[in-house]
Amino acid sequence: GLPHRRIAPRFMPPTVNIGDAKARLSRLTAQAEEGQDVIIARNGVPAARIVPIREPIVRTIEMLRQERKKRPSLSAADISAAGDRGRARRPSSSTPPSPLHGASPTNMLKRPNLS
Repeated sequence: GLPHRRIAPRFMPPTVNIGDAKARLSRLTAQAEEGQDVIIARNGVPAARIVPIREPIVRTIEMLRQERKKRPSLSAADISAAGDRGRARRPSSSTPPSPLHGASPTNMLKRPNLS
């Protein structure tokens, strides 16, 4: 394990005092390259974090690819039909405009016509 590690919940990254981090910077950098965050503490107070630069992006892309494989693929006809259903649900152009349609700060200050 890492030296001078604080007891923390499982989801918290390991914490290393700054002196130990200086002595083990190569090792901590390698851990970051493997995807693990490391917290650097000064006198036991978290001060900085070593994080991987690209790993979260790569991990997210891979997770999305895996999720995509689980879903059924859609054909062009499926996509077109979904668009048609969406257009069918829209209100027709005969629907009166919203009371705020064309509202501007100047128009909003005018008294409404209540006649």
